[in-house]
Amino acid sequence: MIGLILISTFWITGFVYAYLAAFTAVFYRGKPISELSMIERKIAKGEATFLQKIGFFIWSLFLTTFFPPAYIIAILVALIFYVFTVIF
Repeated sequence: MIGLILISTFWITGFVYAYLAAFTAVFYRGKPISELSMIERKIAKGEATFLQKIGFFIWSLFLTTFFPPAYIIAILVALIFYVFTVIF
């Protein structure tokens, strides 16, 4: 049960991270323009097309498999969810 919860929370965390990276400028505020990639600049300025955003979303979703904070967040959410299901 905990394995299924962990896997599902990992994918949900990755999906949310990829969505925020591709469709919002949340991660790019306060960063210098020189540190952003071309697509990140376009997303931050609001100039990216829908296809560019979709492509970046898929790329970001793939990269979450190598992103340690996604694992940490998924483990914490899974443990909290598991504890609540056991207690209640």
